[in-house]
Amino acid sequence: MSANLTPDNYEIQAVPYVDPQTLLKLNWTTQALICENGKSYPVRDSIPVFVEGYQEIGQKQVSESFEYKWNRTGRLHDDGVFERVTKPLAMGFLGFKNEDDIKDLFSNKIILDAGVGCGLSARTYGHYAQQFYGIDISPFVAKNYLSHFTKLYLAQADIFSLPYPEESFDVIVSSGVLHHTPNTKDALKALIPKLKTNGIIIFYVYRKKAPVREFVDDFIRDKISNLPPDEAWKKLEPLTQLARQLTALKAKVVLQEDIDILEIPAGEYDVQRLLYWFFFKFYWNNNLDFDSNNHINFDWYQPKYAHRHTKAEVLSWLEETGLDLKRLRLSKSGISVIAQKA
Repeated sequence: MSANLTPDNYEIQAVPYVDPQTLLKLNWTTQALICENGKSYPVRDSIPVFVEGYQEIGQKQVSESFEYKWNRTGRLHDDGVFERVTKPLAMGFLGFKNEDDIKDLFSNKIILDAGVGCGLSARTYGHYAQQFYGIDISPFVAKNYLSHFTKLYLAQADIFSLPYPEESFDVIVSSGVLHHTPNTKDALKALIPKLKTNGIIIFYVYRKKAPVREFVDDFIRDKISNLPPDEAWKKLEPLTQLARQLTALKAKVVLQEDIDILEIPAGEYDVQRLLYWFFFKFYWNNNLDFDSNNHINFDWYQPKYAHRHTKAEVLSWLEETGLDLKRLRLSKSGISVIAQKA
């Protein structure tokens, strides 16, 4: 594992750390990276720290929410759960077709995971990398789960202030992260200069839902996001319990015609899933334990920033930034994009 920053492995990095403001190269000294202009960045527990503060209070809240969440991931990283549940979800979010598709996209590439979190998505593709770089605005737990990566370089950094030279990466991935920033489009635009010409960018953002669910989700988020993370976690447990009980009913309902005013198509629905997709999020999966299910609901409701978008919005971003769309996948939950820097 190469997560421990030392003079030796710092020298073999394909992408050196630079000062995020000036882009001047940083030199290794004991427990710090120092710029020629005298600016220094500490190294804590082997991770360089480039986060000196937050743009505003919302960004700070999101960081603290995710730090809490990633330190209680439940069984989501267990090998069996990962293969049955987490990996298929991650593949779907990023629009991957199969393992060969992942291998073709990532083999022997220099990869940046922008918002690596605890490494759940990275476990699906990162081991193919020639060198894997991961940043997150929250203090790191990813290194605890990515120890099997042979060339792993992690840094605590903000997407809007990345510590890498321009045109450094063959592939940049950001799974479920851009919409948790103050502005999704601006976060995407901040990544593009770090991508090589003809490089590939892969991202997933939340999709706008039906009107009642949009309203109720925002109503719950407004209450939950203002609580300390541990209190918010507890507040969501009854919601998760309701999801479990309704799932156990296995009750069905048939809508004979579209309910246009609520944007609900006709069809047969499991009652829990009907409420889930069109009224409010309360996730339940029988393959996960209670804490892991509550974790997913917490992930949705606790961060103040959880922007949702339309296909038209995302396509306009690609046009504005000059990215060449290679693949777009719409799911009920989100929008997955694979694009190339022209």
